[in-house]
Amino acid sequence: MKKIIFLLIFIIQAMWQGVYAGDTSNVVWMKYTQDIVRVQFSKDGSKILTVGSGSGGIIIFDTKTGDQIKQLSGNGGYSEDGTIIYSSHFNDVDHYIEIFDANTYQSIRKIDLPEIIPDIVGWYGALLSPDGQTFAVGGEKDMYFVDYQTGSIKKYLFRFGNEPRQVNIESYLFTKDSKYLIITMGDPVKGAWGELMYINTQNYQMDYRYDKRPVQLSISEDGTMICFTAYDEPGKAVIIMNTQTHMIINSIPGDASHITSMAFSPDNKFIAVSNYNDYKTILYQTDNVNIVNSYKPGWAFVTLAVSNYNGNFYMVGAVGQKLQLFDFIVTDVPINPTKTEIIFPNPAFDNISISLTNSDLSNPTISIYNSLGVEMKRYDNTELSEKSSINLTTDEFPSGIYYCTLNSGTNKITKSFVVIR
Repeated sequence: MKKIIFLLIFIIQAMWQGVYAGDTSNVVWMKYTQDIVRVQFSKDGSKILTVGSGSGGIIIFDTKTGDQIKQLSGNGGYSEDGTIIYSSHFNDVDHYIEIFDANTYQSIRKIDLPEIIPDIVGWYGALLSPDGQTFAVGGEKDMYFVDYQTGSIKKYLFRFGNEPRQVNIESYLFTKDSKYLIITMGDPVKGAWGELMYINTQNYQMDYRYDKRPVQLSISEDGTMICFTAYDEPGKAVIIMNTQTHMIINSIPGDASHITSMAFSPDNKFIAVSNYNDYKTILYQTDNVNIVNSYKPGWAFVTLAVSNYNGNFYMVGAVGQKLQLFDFIVTDVPINPTKTEIIFPNPAFDNISISLTNSDLSNPTISIYNSLGVEMKRYDNTELSEKSSINLTTDEFPSGIYYCTLNSGTNKITKSFVVIR
């Protein structure tokens, strides 16, 4: 009896560890470190910089081995050209930004900023513009623009706490040409208001605003696209927007409230999105939001970054004290999106017909997903053999948006359809 009990305990523990750890097939390494709020690759991808919450400071890891290389105090990151690391210090005692050589970690100089109110910054800290001329120093309710060379304050832009409603800055970043600081902010209590703003860094005027409650924010490597969550865009988890024209390029379906982080690939062709609904990090194509891979680490990352290191793409994610590096693997990229299956009728009320008349399809499989990415129905190639179409009823599909994905060899085609009941 004892052997049976111990065996059951062992099996339960193994099952729990498997559920908790998730799929580790693409994991290069995992480290336990400080509570991390931000990750960033070095310019060449050989190092990973992490920023800890509170006074956790900066820790730099070797991308290949995961070994810790250096620890610095403060909150900061790499410059756009990768030559320096900046570290900001704002508390009851310290009010300065320190500049380090990114290779030797020697201190180059210190910028004293006694005018900046110490309690505004929290872990947001300073952000250096890509041209290396301006620091944006912000917190929940304030934003300062600081000259990199002189340390003088160019502009004190906001004091959101003085507004009649409670407003917090959620995130901010510079456009790659440094002409704008993009800010997302909103009401964290009522959750009923929020906007994305483009602040012109020459005259500090707002040149554009988007008012659909955006929160998380990321920019592509070439600066042509931004992506963000928008809580007031039903059925859209992530919005992909042209940085200059503000035209919406695409949107990733789902619930924005489930998204915890996202990051573009270095070639701008893909975007990684992490969510806590199913604790997956999913890779999408930016031009058509087709899913090209899915990682199941067992948790949702609060911060993500992707880099090119020695010709290979790697993705790093962090949540709490866990830091994981993954092979960034793209699978089943569609090579000819003009060859498509036909879904009729669309919208569908009672019945749906999916045509398989394309003569080039071999060993096809079909999966139907809901707007949250949950697979609702699947047909393998044995079920589809010698069929020109499949027919199904809407009885098992609640009203909403669905995605039908057809896989056939190297081809992957996704078409959306709507069910109304």
